[in-house]
Amino acid sequence: MAGLFDKVFIVGTAGISGTTNKFYFRARKGFYTGAMATDTGVTVCTAAADLAAPLTPVKELLRSKALQSINVIATLGDKSYRVSIHVAAAEVAGIAAAIEGTTLPIIEGVKSSGATVKSVETPLRVTGRS
Repeated sequence: MAGLFDKVFIVGTAGISGTTNKFYFRARKGFYTGAMATDTGVTVCTAAADLAAPLTPVKELLRSKALQSINVIATLGDKSYRVSIHVAAAEVAGIAAAIEGTTLPIIEGVKSSGATVKSVETPLRVTGRS
């Protein structure tokens, strides 16, 4: 896939039957490679069948809780960056330990490229309003 995005997928369960499916979406080109792909559970599509599969909007994956968005605080020199990354639901529990101390992938035109992850923030969820 040419351009600024890679077609990536996560493996998750859907519905009451609990069948395992691949959910495809777009992500920043070159971000989910190597250790970042392993730690987050997000894999870049390479097979022709995967490239032809339809995309699922990220907001739908977030709503269904198959995908979670987390923020990481990364530093490069004396600057601090907050970067939002997507993590497969199965990988959320161990993401903090796996990703702290790693280096963000180097992507042309992105200021936080090469920054070292210092901490992971999981977003607060609203469970009810009173």
